[in-house]
Amino acid sequence: MNRIQVIEQLKSLRDFQRQYVEDADDIVDSIYKQDVEALDIAIKALEGTALEVPVQEQFIGKCQYCGKENKISLPKGLKPKFCMECGKSIVYQNNQLF
Repeated sequence: MNRIQVIEQLKSLRDFQRQYVEDADDIVDSIYKQDVEALDIAIKALEGTALEVPVQEQFIGKCQYCGKENKISLPKGLKPKFCMECGKSIVYQNNQLF
């Protein structure tokens, strides 16, 4: 489950608890109000967190034409094909970061 799915699940649970607040008597009402308040706080806290960052890969390639050593980070699944200095086609190697 990712962050967005968790937020949606908490909102659904909060709405479900609100139904009990509307239908319940005063004693039960206060318990469900506390549940709804706690869920509201949890949802706001999750919504305020940073967005998930896509995985990045770093590639290194030395251009045989201009001699520039190219280092570039791209989202996973993309691979550079050209020198950033002269634009010629070069082969990049994936730089594994540990």
